[in-house]
Amino acid sequence: MILKGEKVYLKKGFSNKEYSTLLKWFKNIEVIAYLRSAKKISNITTVKGVKSFFEEAEKAKGTIFFGIYTLKPKRFIGYALLAHLKNKKCEFGIMIGDKSYWRKGVGSEVTRLLLVYSFDQLGLEMVYSTTSEYNKPAIRLLKSIGFKMAKKIPKDRVVYHNKKWVESDTFCMEITKQDYYRNQPNF
Repeated sequence: MILKGEKVYLKKGFSNKEYSTLLKWFKNIEVIAYLRSAKKISNITTVKGVKSFFEEAEKAKGTIFFGIYTLKPKRFIGYALLAHLKNKKCEFGIMIGDKSYWRKGVGSEVTRLLLVYSFDQLGLEMVYSTTSEYNKPAIRLLKSIGFKMAKKIPKDRVVYHNKKWVESDTFCMEITKQDYYRNQPNF
């Protein structure tokens, strides 16, 4: 399945070549710094280990992973996910592994593509996302799309911040289908 935007498209799953690229990104602490599983990911050393990590997440959390690709030229630049699909809601996550695409609007486009997919194709009523209190770009992105702070969980994760591993609060942010479409210019 392909979801297409103006800058990127999303495709379910990964190929073996993409697992190699994911391993390279997992070795870059700046790329994985604020992920909930950053410490675990930083210890993965093989393509087989990367593949196992994603397969375990798919089984344990019912996660759907989407590769993020540029349109021209076709290039794998990251991934997004929908997890915990139940009770008309799910969790959204994103990682842009190719740092040359940071702050270029890719995250915003991917988020919007997956919100529309979640609400219109999956019939969900709410999407939530969690991030570290220190991940200011993610917090700004989510707020700009209309996510609201739902709760803060104190010292819920370990992240790499200011060149060291530290405990971090988790910010839980959410958006309802109604709120998302209310704020869209074409709705």
